[in-house]
Amino acid sequence: MSRVIYGYSGEGSGHSSRTREMASYLIGKGHEVHLVSYDRGYKNLRDDFEVLEIEGLTLSSEDNRVSVLATIAENVKKLPKGTRALGKLRDLFKQVRPDVVVCDFEPMTAYLAEYFEIPLISLDNQHRMRYMEYDVPPGRESDAALIH
Repeated sequence: MSRVIYGYSGEGSGHSSRTREMASYLIGKGHEVHLVSYDRGYKNLRDDFEVLEIEGLTLSSEDNRVSVLATIAENVKKLPKGTRALGKLRDLFKQVRPDVVVCDFEPMTAYLAEYFEIPLISLDNQHRMRYMEYDVPPGRESDAALIH
């Protein structure tokens, strides 16, 4: 069976709800699954699974729209903890030697999958925008540059 590192976003509860079902299924099929998350995602699953807690990115919004400046400012504050979390996660990758990484809107696991050249299954659009080539609609070049 496969060794899986499964990273999921800690923002809200949707990612952790999906992860609960996916992880239960994979474990039930005999796979070794290591979960990785932060904030609410970590809290939602830590009692039922072994979950490595890391520092995660957050989105800040104003008037029901994502604020790029507030999001950047909030996440810059997290850089020291994020750097330590990336080290913990890198250690997990070296210890587990995963066959595959599953990612649900959690960027550090996807980054390390690429770094260690491990296949990545992405359950979100974030990594499509980051790791694949695509046509950018006119007027959205600055948005694409921010993502890429």
